Amino acid sequence: REYCAFEPADEQLFVMLARVLASELERESNERDLRRFNDMLRDQARGMGAVGRVAKALAAGEDARTAVCEAACEVAGAPVACLLEPSGRDFTSTAMAGAEIAPVTIQPRGDQTGHGRAFTAKETYFVADARSHPALAAPLVEATDARSAVFEPVLRDGVVAGVLIVIWRVPLEALPDAPGGVLRLLASQAAVAIEHAVLRERLAGLSF
Repeated sequence: REYCAFEPADEQLFVMLARVLASELERESNERDLRRFNDMLRDQARGMGAVGRVAKALAAGEDARTAVCEAACEVAGAPVACLLEPSGRDFTSTAMAGAEIAPVTIQPRGDQTGHGRAFTAKETYFVADARSHPALAAPLVEATDARSAVFEPVLRDGVVAGVLIVIWRVPLEALPDAPGGVLRLLASQAAVAIEHAVLRERLAGLSF
């Protein structure tokens, strides 16, 4: 409370402490950046590994739809993923990973509601609260204990040929950035897997 109470030596000490504090803050910031960079590299490596396994299944002529679901769980850090394909007016699950339940059938209602847009949109559709959203069938929510989900459209020639659904058992406020791009890549692989499955069914029909 005294005027000019600090001596020049005190002021030099404050300057030195401020420099030490600035250096420490910079070090912590660099460490955070390094951790983020390492996490990003791990996510990319995990994603490319999952994509590579799906590509291997496709190249081997296998039904890669389940492999797509398994890869989606891996890259998104989610316990459940399923692939639904159009069947008349409905969408029916043709592959699933992380849950053993009977095939799920969902009938979209309207293109403008959240229910319909989840299956007709040509871009990613995220659901923060899966328990109250009409796009997720109640049996699916109950069987998987779903809390949040993302619908990734599977496009063939610009037309929705299926929907890859990834389910989390913990609530999320938004879709994590890291797996977003890889899920789109997996959706493109799912389109190829669906096409291969259709060709196999046609060949099986011709063999009789």
